Amino acid sequence: MNEHDIRNFLISYLAQRFESEQPKFLKEVFLNNYECRADLIMVGKNLHGFEIKSEIDTLKRLVLQIPHYENSFEKVTIVCATKHAQKALALIPNHFGLWIISNNKIQIIRNAKKKEMNKEQLLTHLPVYELKNLLSHMNLKKSGNRNQLISRCLKQVNKSSVRDCVIHRLEQRAEERYIKKDKSSSIAYQACNLSQLSANFFLQEINTVLPRKTAKNPTPHPLRLELDLVC
Repeated sequence: MNEHDIRNFLISYLAQRFESEQPKFLKEVFLNNYECRADLIMVGKNLHGFEIKSEIDTLKRLVLQIPHYENSFEKVTIVCATKHAQKALALIPNHFGLWIISNNKIQIIRNAKKKEMNKEQLLTHLPVYELKNLLSHMNLKKSGNRNQLISRCLKQVNKSSVRDCVIHRLEQRAEERYIKKDKSSSIAYQACNLSQLSANFFLQEINTVLPRKTAKNPTPHPLRLELDLVC
């Protein structure tokens, strides 16, 4: 299984396992000012990041990725192929989870333990316009650059409000991406149907052709028009 296959299987597995939480999922999200990319985020009761290491991957970058995951999520789980398990276990912190995936089955070596995030870590998930929205919602000044906005949030907004905002915005992003993808599929499907309907109409209205009259064929008969239309 490659990374794409593992991620899709993982989403299905997590959606069933945590069905009561109605989790939302975000794929390939950049962290800490584009310094690292999370393979999968699950937003539910906790903010949970997943790093995937398939058969064709190596663990060379894992050491560099660990601090970014550590600072960005309340829970972190490494999902890897069997061949990486022993080395990954030796590299990751004790509170990181480790799952092995093989033949469409997940073996849980260790579940992730929740780690409290501070306000500054939580705020890294919010772009400038969302920081301004948070401050505006709290009736606070919303002008300034990113550093100024974060500084104001740290001083004047409590952690609970910051966390609620981050969870809410990540859930919204997940829903927006899902709706966008669903609409794209729907538009493509509708376009295909429209093309097929147009083709059917065309065939119904113009389904024969009359050959030219020639000396050898003075009384031509209409010939049926056959079109192979593929949507």
